[in-house]
Order: sequence, then C-alpha cells, then structure tokens
Amino acid sequence: MIQADPKLCQLSTSQQQQLQEQYFLLLIGSVLTHRRFIEVQQEKVMLLQLNDLVDNLTQHIAKQN
Repeated sequence: MIQADPKLCQLSTSQQQQLQEQYFLLLIGSVLTHRRFIEVQQEKVMLLQLNDLVDNLTQHIAKQN
C-alpha cells in the first residue's frame, strides 16, 4: 500500500516501516473491535432468549399453582 502512493514512497525506510507498523496495529484493533461487537450482539440474543425462558417458566409455575 505504501509503495503504491507516491507521497509515501518519499518517506525514509524507517518512516515507511513505522507507518506500516501503525497500519498493522490499526488493522488488528479494527478486527478485535469488530469481533467484540459480534460477541456483544450474540450475548444480547442469548440474554433475550434467557429472559424468554425465565418468563415462560414463571408462567408455567404460576399456572400450576
């Protein structure tokens, strides 16, 4: 990516390396953030299902009494 941009090609090798490392960390952070977002969505669904189960059990117990 850096080699494709003429402006970035003018940077020194160490500056290009530093920029590549920063892009890499940004990419890793984005992946981890997305992964956590998916986990939160799954947790939300599971909590809603658990709430429904508790409600159904509560209603079932109330009918038996």
